[in-house]
Amino acid sequence: MAATMVPDGRDIADEWNVDIIPPSAVEWDNGLRVLRCVAAAVSDDGEKTGSQFAVQG
Repeated sequence: MAATMVPDGRDIADEWNVDIIPPSAVEWDNGLRVLRCVAAAVSDDGEKTGSQFAVQG
């Protein structure tokens, strides 16, 4: 995820909580093999909005 962070993204927080969300059992049985990565900034005020990551292309 660090490789896709926007230039100022590292200034948002010193720490990030990262979760990986797999497809549900039904989605898996139907052939979906996409894992979603979600990151949340750990900050003093506990609230950051907007994306700090971007797909390069």
